[in-house]
Amino acid sequence: MDRRHRDRRVTAFALAVLVMVLVLLGQMAQLQIGEHAAFVAAANANAIRGLPLPAPRGLIVDDRGRILAGDRPAFAATYFDYGRLPPPAEARTLRRLVGIPIAQWRAAMQAIRTDPSQPAVLRADLPPAVITRVAENLARLPGVSLLPLAARYYPMGSVTSAMIGYATPGGSTAGLEAEYNRQLTGVPGQEEVEVNVAGQPVATLRTVPPRRGDTLVLSVDAHLQEIAYRALVADIRYERRVFHQPARAGSLLVMDVHTGAILAMVSYPSYDPYLFVNGMTQAQYDQLIHPPPGAAPPLLNYATQVQLPPGSTFKMAAAVAGLESHTITPSTEIYGYAVYPYPPYPHNWTYPVSTGWNDLVKAIAQSCDSYFYEVGRRTGIDALMRWARALGFGRPTGVDLPSEDPGFLPSRAYYVKTYGFFTPALDFSLAIGQGAIEATPIQLLQYVGALANDGIGYRPHLVSRIESPDGRVVWRYRPQRTIDVHLPAADWQAIHAGMHGATLPTSPYDTAGAAFAGFPLAVAGKTGTAQVPGFRSTYDTYFVSFAPLDHPQIAVVAFIDRGEEGANAAPAVRDVYDAYFHLLDPQNPLPVPGLPGVGAGKSGAAKSAGGPAAGSATSGRTG
Repeated sequence: MDRRHRDRRVTAFALAVLVMVLVLLGQMAQLQIGEHAAFVAAANANAIRGLPLPAPRGLIVDDRGRILAGDRPAFAATYFDYGRLPPPAEARTLRRLVGIPIAQWRAAMQAIRTDPSQPAVLRADLPPAVITRVAENLARLPGVSLLPLAARYYPMGSVTSAMIGYATPGGSTAGLEAEYNRQLTGVPGQEEVEVNVAGQPVATLRTVPPRRGDTLVLSVDAHLQEIAYRALVADIRYERRVFHQPARAGSLLVMDVHTGAILAMVSYPSYDPYLFVNGMTQAQYDQLIHPPPGAAPPLLNYATQVQLPPGSTFKMAAAVAGLESHTITPSTEIYGYAVYPYPPYPHNWTYPVSTGWNDLVKAIAQSCDSYFYEVGRRTGIDALMRWARALGFGRPTGVDLPSEDPGFLPSRAYYVKTYGFFTPALDFSLAIGQGAIEATPIQLLQYVGALANDGIGYRPHLVSRIESPDGRVVWRYRPQRTIDVHLPAADWQAIHAGMHGATLPTSPYDTAGAAFAGFPLAVAGKTGTAQVPGFRSTYDTYFVSFAPLDHPQIAVVAFIDRGEEGANAAPAVRDVYDAYFHLLDPQNPLPVPGLPGVGAGKSGAAKSAGGPAAGSATSGRTG
């Protein structure tokens, strides 16, 4: 009985063992045969890594194809070890070789924790010495690779930084780089590589090349941009040296009056874009954000991001309001009192001077405050501000740059809400561009362009077309009319004649005649000198203009923050006209199609009048 029971247990055990063996054999067959392909794929996945290939950004070029922003070869140090973080000793070695601070290292390690499937960038755009150091130690740095990338470069540096902006390896952008970031950003590629047990590439299996971003073709001319920058800096230094003014900032803009195409845009002070591309110290960053007392922040674009009272440059807008409201005509004569006879009895200019009887032409040429006080009194704030808005004040121009200031036009309601009352005496100051009214230099550029075109103005723009990497035009700018003001031709002629008179040294009260003495081209211009709160003899100064007088082609606006007077901004404008119409330098001309009589022949006229030594903008202003 016992033996038979024991035999049955042995048999059952043997059967169980046999079943288990059969099950194991079945599992082995499944693993070896049925799931062979899956395991092979998994093994390959463990040995193959997809490396992103950054796409080069699109180029930014001037109207002749000269590069203003492009890419240069660079390398980044990356770390990837299947989610494994380097141990402390290895981490210290990596930090020392790559040369990054602890905060940057922690950010990279956090990136690994967030997405272990992607390489973490330890440091982008490595200096040559660091590239060499890392390459020599790759064998003992598991998971570390040198990844090729394209870093931004800017051939004109600070001369174009306010306009072009910057694009950092981390994706931060400013200026045109920000405004057109979508078009400039290319499509990344990918490289599949086989890696060894240390996570280092040993063979390239497949490559999907990246696609470069589109190219921005600007209306800007690099040569004119350089001249405008030098001219503005010369004027600012002249204000500081001769008049001991702070002259802490400024801008200079050039625009085609028939299309709104910007030919030059200069802002000062500016910044070095490589500080953002290559990285900067905390001290350098603090100086950009918080400049020393009395200095202007260099990160602002002083063409589009500063709004201030426009001063006497607004007088043509007041004239348009008076003409449209029929409170004056071009021949209406108003006496230029030294002290205007209505409360609060403002002076004619800073120092009280009588200019006698003025019609519109004389009042603009001599910038007679008392004439425009009376225009303001007769016309009133409502009409003044309505026609100012029609001429582009109080609203963004729509220029293709980020963060444009809109300017400001006050109303009766604004004064009542802010100060508790409104008095008609406020109309006096508004008519001469003082008080609460504020405008940006680019608004003044659009405005003076409309004056040149008899009331037709266009949206200022920088990008004329966008091209694909193969050179195909994918977008082209079409001029957009944003100002449309109608006046009789005789009214526009009077405004133009008054502005031309401001550039002629034929009046005892001329405003910009000295800057254009002997100049062979007829220019229409107007100075502006606006009071700065808290300063007794320091002003925000402007010179707005267009040329040629009879057949306008370009408008030029110069602005100096905290200078002496508007006339001191005029020499920089003359320098621009010299360059654009190649009056003084026929060997290096800019093309001016369809302008008869301006060229080598006119150059001789300029030189016979004295050239640079006799009233040229550069005379006495360098250094």
